Amino acid sequence: RKMAEIDVQSELQAVTQKMEALTEDLNKANAQREQLIAQVLKNQGKIEVLSETVEDSDGNVQEEVPDVIKWKENKLKPIKEQMEVLVPEVNKVTVYREQLVGQVQHLQGASMYLRGKKEDSSEIQVDGGENIPPAVVEQVKETIKNKTEDEKTS
Repeated sequence: RKMAEIDVQSELQAVTQKMEALTEDLNKANAQREQLIAQVLKNQGKIEVLSETVEDSDGNVQEEVPDVIKWKENKLKPIKEQMEVLVPEVNKVTVYREQLVGQVQHLQGASMYLRGKKEDSSEIQVDGGENIPPAVVEQVKETIKNKTEDEKTS
């Protein structure tokens, strides 16, 4: 019985450490995604400004001189090229983030099972993580909350 308890404790510790590592990776992925989204939004803003048409006082669109058109096209080209790189990168980071969230949730389930097994109970304990450091539990909950909020705004 003592050996089984030690095995469960070591498994629980391993799960907790893995969850801490995944949470750290998830936080890095969140930060990277936020930076990429900020760059995308900044470039979208530049494209909108460069694409705006000028109206006269009567509301008629004024024609731009060829030099201005060429200048705008030269400014837009690198921005659009950067967007072609950034958007797939955001999508990759988002997929990676979702995988990490899934792994963290899986580990939460494993840790709840192990806590229940450790206490020799027939029920799984769902009490907020007695054996997992409270900071890790809160960090995971916050990360998952942020993920669901991001999905709502996307």
